[in-house]
Amino acid sequence: HNQARIPSIAGRIIPERVFTEEDYRRRIFAQIEAEIRPHDPDEVLESVFLNSRGAIARFDRNAIEIRLIDIQEAPVADLAVLELVVAVVRMLTEGSTIPLQLQQQWPEDLLADILLDVIREGDRAQIRDADYLAAFGYPGRRATAAQLCRYLAEKLAASFSETATGALRHVLANGPLSRRLLGHLGTSPDPARVTSVYSGLGRCLIENRQLP
Repeated sequence: HNQARIPSIAGRIIPERVFTEEDYRRRIFAQIEAEIRPHDPDEVLESVFLNSRGAIARFDRNAIEIRLIDIQEAPVADLAVLELVVAVVRMLTEGSTIPLQLQQQWPEDLLADILLDVIREGDRAQIRDADYLAAFGYPGRRATAAQLCRYLAEKLAASFSETATGALRHVLANGPLSRRLLGHLGTSPDPARVTSVYSGLGRCLIENRQLP
């Protein structure tokens, strides 16, 4: 809620359906600039850096910056997650499971509702939108977030490095990092337990290994 006073900065986190640079500057940057102006009389802040959506356009380098993914406990896990994201984005870009025209019709509010469910429930979030699942080629009409991720990891396995395959297998078998941390902490952790668990997390980073 840190940007609730100026909602245009983050929007619904899921970017609006804007498909040209001109429209992006008009619908997103211009609105941010208008809302920030009363708080920035010296005009120090720039809309391109204020924009805090989960994926933001970087027109200066012809890229889309994905900002939504939490850092993991070790580089081996970070890179594995990135390999999965790249493979899924490539699949969608190629239109093998859903054509571009249909992708462009998805309203951000519907996608934001799915996102918020996954933020709250993680791997156990229930995805009940059959059209959303079909967009990824998933054969069922309902799935947990974990089931969808497992399906995509298996479907796209040929594109992963050996290291990423092992790291993704660990996550899919043991749950995301937050779930594993909760398991190690227990329901009523005391300060000593918290210190012990997070010291172990620090060792994972040093040793480039995943948290069990």
